[in-house]
Amino acid sequence: MSNYNFAPTESLLLARIDFGTPKRKLANAADDAVEEYLAALHHNGQIGDNSLIQERPQYVAYVQAADEHALAPQYLSPWAKQSFEKIRASFGHIPKSVLLERPFGGKSVNWNTAKSLFLHTDMFKSGSPIGSPEFGRVVPVYQLPLTHQQRDYLVQWAMAYRDHDRIWIGSGKLEIAAYREMADPTSQLSRRGREHCQIIENATGIPTYYYLFRYHGRPKEKKRRCPLCGGTWRVTSPKGATKFSRFDFRCTPCRLVSNIACSIGNDEDEHLAPIGEPRRTSRPKGSR
Repeated sequence: MSNYNFAPTESLLLARIDFGTPKRKLANAADDAVEEYLAALHHNGQIGDNSLIQERPQYVAYVQAADEHALAPQYLSPWAKQSFEKIRASFGHIPKSVLLERPFGGKSVNWNTAKSLFLHTDMFKSGSPIGSPEFGRVVPVYQLPLTHQQRDYLVQWAMAYRDHDRIWIGSGKLEIAAYREMADPTSQLSRRGREHCQIIENATGIPTYYYLFRYHGRPKEKKRRCPLCGGTWRVTSPKGATKFSRFDFRCTPCRLVSNIACSIGNDEDEHLAPIGEPRRTSRPKGSR
């Protein structure tokens, strides 16, 4: 397991959505409308990926809301608005949402007050993959000034990353392949993640870093260099001096952050340690 002491706190809140009883001749349409509505909320970053629809005639969904404002109608994506109208037609009214628990640790983080952001998730997460080192909490995806399609692609990337993490933990023939996707900044999964970071930074104007996973390391792990540019990236600030001291490594030009490997010294570590280490001494063009 990786050292996730830097991982931001998720602000998911259990919420109940009451749809009511559909019109008698529109029961099948109601099924599709409710499922489509929940999927649209998920892909816009408004709810986590866990929801439960109770059996007929009453339709009730229990969802993990991204924060206390996540289910407000003004945040609906075009896709959600379309399904919202289908629900109105099928049930004769709009769904009613209520939070079943209070926000923990105060109100949610507002992205425009963050000094930096980073992209990270794992198999145990179901909410936003965007964190703030300054606040130690996630920033809900639906709040970010992105297009609906950009939010959708970001949520899909997070789902794919979690799948790779599960495969790696589950071991088997795909273990090393899954690990390489998470630990190598030039892998397809990491490249896509870094592209999302660039999109978010362009939209917000806030430096956005990609967290590079690291499990297998060497005895001289603290001297590891940035795998993209080969430069020194060890964070040397005293603990607590900066919020980025949560990370052991940070490369500002390459927009990468990482931590010292959790497993060091055995034969497997020596074999897999090159994954995520520099291959060249100069930073390639367009490394971000």
